[in-house]
Amino acid sequence: MGSNTNYFGDLTPRSAGAIARKLLDRAQAMSVTEPYFEVKPIPGKSGQAITFRRYLGFAVATVPLADGTPPAGKKLLFEDVTITIDEFGDICEITNRSVELHEDDIPAEIQKIMGEQVSETWETLRIAKMKAGTTVYYANGAARTDVNTPVSNGKLATIKRYLSSQRAKYYTSIIKAGQGFNTEPIESCYIAFGHTDLDWDIRQLQGFTPVEQYADAGKGKPGEMGKAGSFRFVLTEMFDSWADGGAAKAGSGTTMISTGNTSADVYPLIILAPGAICTTPLRGKNAITPFYVHPLKVSHSNKLGQKGHAGWRGWFGAGVLKEEWLVRLEVAATNSPT
Repeated sequence: MGSNTNYFGDLTPRSAGAIARKLLDRAQAMSVTEPYFEVKPIPGKSGQAITFRRYLGFAVATVPLADGTPPAGKKLLFEDVTITIDEFGDICEITNRSVELHEDDIPAEIQKIMGEQVSETWETLRIAKMKAGTTVYYANGAARTDVNTPVSNGKLATIKRYLSSQRAKYYTSIIKAGQGFNTEPIESCYIAFGHTDLDWDIRQLQGFTPVEQYADAGKGKPGEMGKAGSFRFVLTEMFDSWADGGAAKAGSGTTMISTGNTSADVYPLIILAPGAICTTPLRGKNAITPFYVHPLKVSHSNKLGQKGHAGWRGWFGAGVLKEEWLVRLEVAATNSPT
């Protein structure tokens, strides 16, 4: 294969790289979950599986040493979690008329829209992994079908006690926005993710502080709306509820949001400790590849130069590293805030 082979359709490698950066920058700005995940770059030519390793601590040494006799010692132990990465992508066909007759820059518009598509695709896949965790609490009752009350300080205190019993640490830093893997400090906390419908109920929590009243309001992260106790809350409309999944919509004397106007919709409030969940990051040279074939380019399959396409493809994976550090609190959302 000659050195002039073009792997980016009608784009030169330099132009393709520029478009890839624009796609990634736009997608990264819209993401709210990735900075809180354990991340590992997508390695090239190393198969379709990525292994994350956690070294385990030693048991405490409470037995006094015998005179002149060393202890038996400990063996370094670890646990591996392997996740499989899959390839995703999409295309948008472009005709010659969209280029020749339309006043807008159609390829540029497609580039913007596909940047949003990439972001929402990766975010949807990450959220699906978060929602599938096996450690579950309910705002009331013992099952999802019982839920018809909102989040409460009591349930959050119970979850904090549970995480402490599992030796789950607080977040003290997260992945910094941008193309690299640098971290930036945050105030010690657990992170709670949920749907924007939960905003009002969270603001009613005792001790809630909105992000605009932080000592340094500029330290609020994308999607963050405030904190209460040991929890900082990050909301996005992408955390879908289970429609009509709960009990009767009138819970604790207040009507809850209900898609079918009978049973309460149930919302996941996902609470993370660091090291709970991992992802392959949306950054780096192997993260995403853009393509563009100009519709006016004549070829054997495009004899009159009437059709082309733009597209992208990329590899992605996510997985739970420690089920005990990933908690799902299922709650209802007040329908008519007052």
